[in-house]
Amino acid sequence: MSVEYHVMLVEDNPGDARILEMKLNEVASGHPSNVDFRIRWVNLLETAKLVLEQQKYHLVFLDLALPDSEGLDSIDSLLAIQRNIPIIVLSGTMDTSLYDEVLEHGAQGYIQKDELSSDRLELVLRSTVRGY
Repeated sequence: MSVEYHVMLVEDNPGDARILEMKLNEVASGHPSNVDFRIRWVNLLETAKLVLEQQKYHLVFLDLALPDSEGLDSIDSLLAIQRNIPIIVLSGTMDTSLYDEVLEHGAQGYIQKDELSSDRLELVLRSTVRGY
């Protein structure tokens, strides 16, 4: 029997979305128990908000530069719907000051897209997803 984790990926770049999905699958295949990530990819914040109103998720990966939203208000919008959902911000910028700001807004972590690896994801999952 496998353990399912529902993950939402809010990302407007299909290439970045595929890379994250591939890395999550690598993490699942290396996990000592049978883990299955159910990934829902959306490319707009408004879509993410609608989906979160209908279903609970274990984790959200959030790009802060979306066609319909940009910046830290995106975190606030999602947490207004599911207050305790862990949010990991994905960023294409090398702005280290952003790390503190995303945490102040309620996100649990921050990953620069160029540092995305299965090892990094494994650490993030262990520190943010309850029961992982």
